[in-house]
Amino acid sequence: MVKTKFNHKMIKTKFNHKMVKTKFNHKMVKTRFNHKMVKAKFNHKMVKTKFNHKMVKTKFNHKMVKTKFKHKMVKTKFNHKMFKTKFNHKMVKTKFNHIHG
Repeated sequence: MVKTKFNHKMIKTKFNHKMVKTKFNHKMVKTRFNHKMVKAKFNHKMVKTKFNHKMVKTKFNHKMVKTKFKHKMVKTKFNHKMFKTKFNHKMVKTKFNHIHG
């Protein structure tokens, strides 16, 4: 699904410094979202399990994202409000490229 798109480059592009500073706090992003962690936590298997279409629609709390984004929380919550606003179905289709096979 998100097989080809969630690489280091994309993280840098889509979650650029400006946005990171606003939504995720640069320091925190450096700690939680460094290249290694992205590779480890957001690998193909995890992406398929946690970030499937249904989950994207159901979870991802906008308020939580603004305040914190701890690994534990990432696993548990992701309220649909933010996804509907910022990462709506169209965008998910565009940026995350649903690749089935």
